[in-house]
Parts: sequence; C-alpha cells; structure tokens
Amino acid sequence: MNITKHSALIVIDLQEGIVDKVPEEVVTTVIENSIELCEAFERAELPVFIVNVAGRAKGLTQLQQQASQTAQASPAPVWGSVIKRLGNKPKFKYLTKYSWGAFTNTGLDEQLKEQGIMHVYLTGIATSVGVESTARQAFELDYNVVIVEDAIADMDCVCHQHSCERVFPKMSLLMKTEELLAD
Repeated sequence: MNITKHSALIVIDLQEGIVDKVPEEVVTTVIENSIELCEAFERAELPVFIVNVAGRAKGLTQLQQQASQTAQASPAPVWGSVIKRLGNKPKFKYLTKYSWGAFTNTGLDEQLKEQGIMHVYLTGIATSVGVESTARQAFELDYNVVIVEDAIADMDCVCHQHSCERVFPKMSLLMKTEELLAD
C-alpha cells in the first residue's frame, strides 16, 4: 500500500440522503472504492473517519430563500444516516457535521493531531461541496491532502470537473484507488 504511517482516511457524506442524488453507475464506483480504502486503512491500523452531514450552517443563502418560498418538505429521517455498508464498524470513527467541511466544530483536527496524522486521504460526495470544503480546511491546517479521484463524485459533473481540474491541484495530490493500494 502506498500510504505512509501518519495517514488517515476521511470519507465524506456517503449517506442515504446524498448517494441517491448521484447517477447509480458513478455512486457505485465511489462506494466500492471508498470501502476498499476503508478496509485497507483498517488492515494497516490507520484511522478511518466516516463523516455525515445532519444539517447546515445557519448562514443565509439564495437557495435557502428559494426553498422556503416553495415550502419544500423536510428530509426523511434516514437522510443523514451513513450507508449501511459503512455503519457500525467498531474501529471507524464517526463524526457528524453541520456545515460543508468536516473540520468545522467536529473535533476532527484535534483527533488527527493527537494521533500524529500529517496526511489525509479524502473520498465521498459531493466533490464541489463536502469534499472540496474539507480539502480546503485540511490544506489550511497544514495537512498533506490526497483526493482519491475515483472515489469522489458530484451531483453536477461540471462542478466535479472544475474541482478536479482547477481547485484540487492547488491544494492536494489527485490519486486513484489502485495507485494507493498497489504494493
């Protein structure tokens, strides 16, 4: 495995209310690659953080105003639940966030620093929201960031492409699952 000992895997928003918003053929690959990486990190006794979102930051947005005008229904109760294949793993750490990035008010930075983590590997959905926000925060907190390119997806392919081509190269390395797991 091409991963150093001071590394952690952070899986972003692979949860019931989000995975169904991405085309099935894409989300299946993201889930399979994320799970493969989770298992590899677990075997190597490296930390795995499974992060879900259960709300949003309280700031005012254009989309929020439009949604309140159309009186959209509340999300289903399972919306924030981590997908079954990633839930209830005793060695994984589970964090719930209420904003886009996984470092805001979750204690993630403190937990990583306590374990001497210097490298974070990111997978999940959505590329241009949760993954990108977490990558930005990690980079600003002085972590070496690796985005697992074939283990991320977005509801909007243009946003995904923009993040991968224009944003991520400025703050991270882009790698594929196979490269990371190669002996």
